[in-house]
Amino acid sequence: MEIKTSTKQWIEFNLRKIPFVTWDRFTAVSLGKGIGVFGWIEREKDSYKDFAYVEFDLEKHIIPFFISSSAKYSKQIGEILVKGKLEYNICLRVEDNFKIKNSVKLTLIAHKRDK
Repeated sequence: MEIKTSTKQWIEFNLRKIPFVTWDRFTAVSLGKGIGVFGWIEREKDSYKDFAYVEFDLEKHIIPFFISSSAKYSKQIGEILVKGKLEYNICLRVEDNFKIKNSVKLTLIAHKRDK
């Protein structure tokens, strides 16, 4: 994927503003007009990590969307990236809302830890 140098610098500038996220991968979004970048946030209470995802519009140089599974950092990410102009989405647990076997079961881990 070709990204102009000035656009790449703008993305790097924004990703560096969030040092508590370890950025991992990106992919093309919006029919190639943007990229979505994924990263990980260390959690204090268990060995899992929270995720962060930020979309960058490559043409308009705006951040149209971001989300994080971190209750601790979601609002802070929005303040850093878009000065609170975008309402952050609350990330809900699959294990609490869908009856599937292939989901992360934090309730079991917390129950074992608390015993």
